[in-house]
Amino acid sequence: MTRVWLVDDELPYDRLTPVPDRVEQVGLEYLIGTVPQWSDNPAVRNLCQQLTADPNVEITTLSAPGALSKYLDSGSMPPHVVIFDWEGPGFAPDLNVATIEATLQSTFAYVQVYTHFDVATVEPYLTPIRQKYQGRLLPTKSKQDVNPDALFAAVKTEYEKTIAGEIADQARKKIRRSLEEALVELCSVPKASVAQLVHGQPEVLFSLVVSKLRDGLASEGAELLEDALAQAAAAESTEGLRRFQSIWYYYFPTDQLVRRGDIARTPEGNLVMILSAQCDLARFPKKTAMHVTYAPMVELTKANVQAIKQTCKFYEFKTIGGSPISSHAEFGHAFIVLPNIPNQSGNRDALKDYIVRCHALQSREMPRAEKLALKYSEVDGLVRVCTLAESFAAAVIGHLVATLSAAGMPDFPAFEKQRLQKLLS
Repeated sequence: MTRVWLVDDELPYDRLTPVPDRVEQVGLEYLIGTVPQWSDNPAVRNLCQQLTADPNVEITTLSAPGALSKYLDSGSMPPHVVIFDWEGPGFAPDLNVATIEATLQSTFAYVQVYTHFDVATVEPYLTPIRQKYQGRLLPTKSKQDVNPDALFAAVKTEYEKTIAGEIADQARKKIRRSLEEALVELCSVPKASVAQLVHGQPEVLFSLVVSKLRDGLASEGAELLEDALAQAAAAESTEGLRRFQSIWYYYFPTDQLVRRGDIARTPEGNLVMILSAQCDLARFPKKTAMHVTYAPMVELTKANVQAIKQTCKFYEFKTIGGSPISSHAEFGHAFIVLPNIPNQSGNRDALKDYIVRCHALQSREMPRAEKLALKYSEVDGLVRVCTLAESFAAAVIGHLVATLSAAGMPDFPAFEKQRLQKLLS
């Protein structure tokens, strides 16, 4: 079933009482059957008639951009396709652009803008966000030119290019169900008991909810991905793989909290990785005496590798291990390799590779920090770029801490290594 949301003011909403800002399938069928002419231009009525006649389409119409925003915020199952009018009461270029971008950012929907105006007058407003959302904002069309069959075929073609298209609806249903199941379990525990357990730290409760959600998704989620990947083509572009790995390793938090695993930029343009423990960041002044700890990072370029070689005269950095926390040849565990870090927050168009210097920890005083959790609005000299994904962050930071505090173990003597090796053959 394809969910289509049509944002257009030309429907005869005033024929319904009270006058709604949203009409579902049954109401739309009523308007088509009882109102033979909606406006001077029959294109919108004809489009609605085609959509309601298709048994594979579930259509909702919305009267203005504000109605679209409100419906999205209500938690309704997101659409597959949004057909968006450009003009009319409640529409304006800046509002249209903001609403379309918010829709593309918050849902995996494809947007078709259509208009009575000359298409060339609309396109300049949309070009910047079309480049950002990679094919999900389709070329603007005249209202007479929007054909549902052609539109759905174009969307299907785009869906088949990405794993997100395959898993979108199934993932939404499973996530919602798993979240409700987690909440059902939590509601059996009195609020006072929960408060006692988490010691007034909301991040602990959040971690609990997330872990329950992850547990609920684990088995079925793996099967879902296996099914999607089984149908995927074997070949993939290098840039596509790098982008996928970047999505896997890093995310962009929308709040201001400083987190362990944040990758932040200094005023000099260098990157650092925040290492202060999460519980210390949650009670920052008390636990850290106003100092945040981080590890410096170096962009992995030939020039920087050569500089490392010149500094460390006796060893060469010439082999990358099998994972970010593997031993990297002669340098062992002196570095952690983090590939495909976004160059800008919220944008993966430019990706760069970095190494974390495990033995070069630094700290910086944050004199403007308030009483509780440290926020970037209180931080001097650091701007967050992205954050290591949770399970990946635990492995990376755990490895770094273990590297610094390891007691060490003598290597086998050569003769003993040879003797033991013979036992394997």
